[in-house]
Amino acid sequence: MIQRIQTVYLLIITVLGVLILCFPIMGVCSPDVGLSKIYAFDFLKCLCVGIGGLWGKFLAITAILIPVVALFAIFMFKKRSLQVLLSVSIIFLVVLFYLFGIMFFVTAYRQILQTVQEVNGSLNINFSLIFFLHIINLVLSILTIRAIRRDEKLVKSLDRIR
Repeated sequence: MIQRIQTVYLLIITVLGVLILCFPIMGVCSPDVGLSKIYAFDFLKCLCVGIGGLWGKFLAITAILIPVVALFAIFMFKKRSLQVLLSVSIIFLVVLFYLFGIMFFVTAYRQILQTVQEVNGSLNINFSLIFFLHIINLVLSILTIRAIRRDEKLVKSLDRIR
């Protein structure tokens, strides 16, 4: 199982997904409050319903689903077609993660500006570098699909020889 390169790719996707859950993905900086870090798990709490609303919850759910699906795909090494399907679903989840992140950013920024109008100075919401680790997961998922298809091609050629 571990000697196959797609397993290594899926393991790296899992580790990067867990890192995204452990480190802050966004920060809110204002002169009154200072720097406030936002973790992916913060979106599941009831406190974040007002700011960003539903987009934050979707962002957290996709952030949790990516490493779970990748870990599940590792153990489906005997079913290569299911592994390809799970890798495609990881690509879909990564795209959704960034879409929900941008939608959260837009709605949260508007809501914070409407709520806090007495702020002296500027208010910034910025993404941390951890937020962009899923781009690596996107590339690794594509490499996983290519490696699985290469394995499938090899198995079919060996079956033809027999």
